[in-house]
Amino acid sequence: MFAAADPSLEGVTGAYLDRERAVRPADAALDEDLARRLWEASERLAPVTQG
Repeated sequence: MFAAADPSLEGVTGAYLDRERAVRPADAALDEDLARRLWEASERLAPVTQG
């Protein structure tokens, strides 16, 4: 709620907040290979169909 309502964060995007302060996310959150593998697993587990 803080991030949505605090005027000091207007225009701030993509930040990871912890106790109302921007912090560096964990290394796993920045791992592009892990992100790709998670995306692929998600696609297999929850397929989206168009119809």
